[in-house]
Amino acid sequence: TLQREYRESIYSRVQRIRRHFGRIHFPQKMVTVKLSLHAEKLKNTSGIFGVSDPFATVTLLSHPGRDRPLELGRTEVIQNNLSPDWVESFVFDYE
Repeated sequence: TLQREYRESIYSRVQRIRRHFGRIHFPQKMVTVKLSLHAEKLKNTSGIFGVSDPFATVTLLSHPGRDRPLELGRTEVIQNNLSPDWVESFVFDYE
């Protein structure tokens, strides 16, 4: 799949950089990340008489000191749309 090819491409680039420079250690620095979401061609789960009303959740799967995933946010519901472009974005600090 395209996602697998992308992961393999990124992995091979990282391996080339490591071979060229050796192990690189970056100082830990907090970075602000803004996440915007959209989807295309979602499956209609409303049946034959309607169109789905999708929303998305943003979940942190791994976090030190937590044994369960943590929901960080949820988009608004977009009525009758299988290719939604959500307005709400999420801003996170990432270390």
